[in-house]
Amino acid sequence: MSGFMDNQEMVETVVISSTKQKEWTWPAAANFILGGAGAGFYLLSFLNMVFEHGMSIANQPVLFGMLAPMIMGLGFVFLVTEAGRPFRGRYLLCHLQKAWISRETLAFTFFAPAVVLDQLFPHPFFKTWAALSALAFMITQGFIVYSSRAVATWNVSIMPLFFISSGFVSGSGMALLLAACGMLPIGGGLVMIALICTIINLIIWIFYLQWSSAIDFQSATEALRRPFMIFIVIAIGHAFPILMLLLFQIQLYIGMEKTFPGTFTVVSGLAVTIGVTAQKAGIVISSGYIRKIDLKF
Repeated sequence: MSGFMDNQEMVETVVISSTKQKEWTWPAAANFILGGAGAGFYLLSFLNMVFEHGMSIANQPVLFGMLAPMIMGLGFVFLVTEAGRPFRGRYLLCHLQKAWISRETLAFTFFAPAVVLDQLFPHPFFKTWAALSALAFMITQGFIVYSSRAVATWNVSIMPLFFISSGFVSGSGMALLLAACGMLPIGGGLVMIALICTIINLIIWIFYLQWSSAIDFQSATEALRRPFMIFIVIAIGHAFPILMLLLFQIQLYIGMEKTFPGTFTVVSGLAVTIGVTAQKAGIVISSGYIRKIDLKF
């Protein structure tokens, strides 16, 4: 018995404290922000076109469709500079079986040619191909973050849904800014989709902040629950544009003249863009803490 007790007393526990991950910084956050915005904008434009015209859309490409792959491509430029060796970007497609970042690259590889082909030879097939690739792109971005099991605040099952909804919201911000410049028509379809996506993203964000009562999760996400962050993300980035878009939708419903002021369109577009940027930068940079590890010897 005494020998057993001696063995028990010899067990030592070494605690490796939770530390902030340093592999992903602003370039990675920029890839998530720009990539989601480009994919969301194309999907939003595609859905708005279908909403307005049905599938009789063969004679015209998605308006400003080329803007989406350009913005997404810029995100990849930031991504490959993250490690300081941009020429290694050619290896992004080399790990499709196990790496979500390779699958993200594959989705973009399918998306960009489809958009170009639709610009040259407008057809519902190319539009649908591009739209499905854009959706796959947003899904893969969510799983890139979710698959990081060492980070408690990333490895939560709601993360892929967050990236899909935030992509639509940032895409709607781009659409609203283009509409304010008179470059994109603003109608009931666009406003309704933007309104629904912004509300869904807000609900997902609130669920995310309260996802777990574990000390490591609560501690890592503390920066996201500070008053200033709540003001930027929830008040400015969601509540204000939701109110503006809802007022405009009510005007359309009761048959009033479309008097949505250009200033409100600009401010709403900027507001949702700022909100989503703060969300993704906060998740990647502020709350990216590696889990605490207990080692027993």
